[in-house]
Amino acid sequence: MIQFKTIKRTASVLVLLLGTGLAGQSFAADDASDAKKDLAREYLALTNQLASAEDIAQAVGRQIIRQRPDIRITVENSAEAVAKDFDDEVNSMNEEVVRVYTDHFSEEELQSLVDSYKALYATPAGKKLKADSDAIAEKMGEISRVRGVAIGGEIYKALIEEVSKREQPVGSKPKPAEDGATE
Repeated sequence: MIQFKTIKRTASVLVLLLGTGLAGQSFAADDASDAKKDLAREYLALTNQLASAEDIAQAVGRQIIRQRPDIRITVENSAEAVAKDFDDEVNSMNEEVVRVYTDHFSEEELQSLVDSYKALYATPAGKKLKADSDAIAEKMGEISRVRGVAIGGEIYKALIEEVSKREQPVGSKPKPAEDGATE
């Protein structure tokens, strides 16, 4: 049986990943034309920036498998079944992402992005980039996970040490900063 703690931690990580950049955004009434929204969706689809519930379920499943490789088959078989329950929520999230693009780009700019993307990927280098993008993303993700955690841990230690140096007991005068100013 999968431990609830593991699922909860994995779900929390996913929420943070999906929420990055969208937190605090206002999604009031959308006045973008259907053509503009379609261009934003086309660009986002071309650049693999739209999520699917199945992709998210598989990503969460991979996190669970990393922690519990012994249940790989069960997790893989469960991901597709679970994903169906989240299609509406993911589609709603995707429309919020579309809104971010329609808020920041004109219809002409979105058309230019779509055209530029298609032109790039029609070239030999663009075709190679597209063909290798999953492998590149996987390797970059691994580097980020391994090195990012290690570097983050070191930064955490250094930051705690620095904060400890600067801490003042309640009621005491602040230590002067190195440049002579008080903090």
